[in-house]
Amino acid sequence: APSRESHRNPGIEKFNRVLHAVARANQCVFIDAYTPFVDRPELLLDHIHLQSEAHAIIARLCADALTGETPS
Repeated sequence: APSRESHRNPGIEKFNRVLHAVARANQCVFIDAYTPFVDRPELLLDHIHLQSEAHAIIARLCADALTGETPS
């Protein structure tokens, strides 16, 4: 099987950990909009901008956060 190139960005992952800690310390919700796309480059137009399906994923994450639902 061909090897898959990792699309992980250590800088963004570190930044997300800090944001999550700050959100938790301030009793705020943290929505991780990075991890769902790490191994799904087909959802990104140019490694930054989202395809329509990716927007739907972000919308679901936000809706789940607002309603207290577990992300599906």
